[in-house]
Amino acid sequence: MIDGGQVGRRWRLKKRTVIGRDRACEIIIEGVDVSRRHAKLERTPLGWWLTDLDSRNGVSVNDRALTSKRLLKPGDRVRLGRRLMLLFTFATEDEVYEERSERLQSLGRLSAGVAHDFNNVLFAALCHISWLREECAEGNPEVLEALEDINSSLEHGRMLAQQLCTFAANKRAVREQIDLASVVTDVLRLVRASAPASIEIRPNMSGSMEVLGTRVELTQVVMNLCVNAVDAMPDGGQLSVSLQPIADCAFRPSFVTSDAWVVLHVADTGTGIPPEIMDRIFDPYFTSKGDGGSGIGLATVYGAVKQHGGDIDVESVPGLGTDFRIFLPLVDGVPDSIEETGANLVSDDHVRTVGISMGDPTARGQG
Repeated sequence: MIDGGQVGRRWRLKKRTVIGRDRACEIIIEGVDVSRRHAKLERTPLGWWLTDLDSRNGVSVNDRALTSKRLLKPGDRVRLGRRLMLLFTFATEDEVYEERSERLQSLGRLSAGVAHDFNNVLFAALCHISWLREECAEGNPEVLEALEDINSSLEHGRMLAQQLCTFAANKRAVREQIDLASVVTDVLRLVRASAPASIEIRPNMSGSMEVLGTRVELTQVVMNLCVNAVDAMPDGGQLSVSLQPIADCAFRPSFVTSDAWVVLHVADTGTGIPPEIMDRIFDPYFTSKGDGGSGIGLATVYGAVKQHGGDIDVESVPGLGTDFRIFLPLVDGVPDSIEETGANLVSDDHVRTVGISMGDPTARGQG
């Protein structure tokens, strides 16, 4: 407010904001010139519209009486009656930052509650799976293999719940030496069990590859890439997944300055990525799958790889397939500049944070 009894006060607008003396209004302003429901501000794709709600003393914008609804622009002076004037402005950077912080704190509290309840559900399921594995120890090998897959999925769910708790508590993620080859092997076992029979999976591992990171994030990287590859081959094809030291690869990007790096290569013979969307594939919420996609799978991959000090290279030819190369430093090659951070969630207004959600291939190909 720039003129009136509450000069200097600021109000943050909701999508639909009514101004007046009535206690039910979103912005309550006391004054003899102000009607109970004086004016309404409403946000649309075009911007903010101001409407006079048949007030007793009228509304003016930049000293011109408002006779029909008007689209406001920053700097417009809105007068209510004769004595009160409001200035329409956009929020400052500090206000936007404060609002985002409040949203993240609320999200953290919600995440903690969800993770706690989810963990209890998983604990009960894991206990029963453990009992079934003991009872079926001498039983059908296929049943035992299915139980192992269920157990792996539940364990991964438990790790995701822990990641939610880490995010909620604003703690740093604990990084440790992880054998990337074992991560890839576990993921491929799940993918192989759920992918259509028309998809041939070709693994190529070069032994143990130790990287510094978190198993849940590395699993997300491999899982999301494999799920996307399967989705890109509705009529069948080949999914090739290889893990090699950088010294054995013909392609070495400029940022790789030593042999202490590993390359995860995930390639498919699917539909490929159209050139016009290639620059957007890592953007949060961008999807080419319509209602069937969340748009956070590759954003999750990108964020996790960057958190591990690595980088991504992608090549695609429409109709022939897509190749993703993930470059990660081995334990001996981890740069000192890697920032240790807590678990990340997708934020709709900040690209730096990425999602922890991911497609679950064990829920696919059933029925």
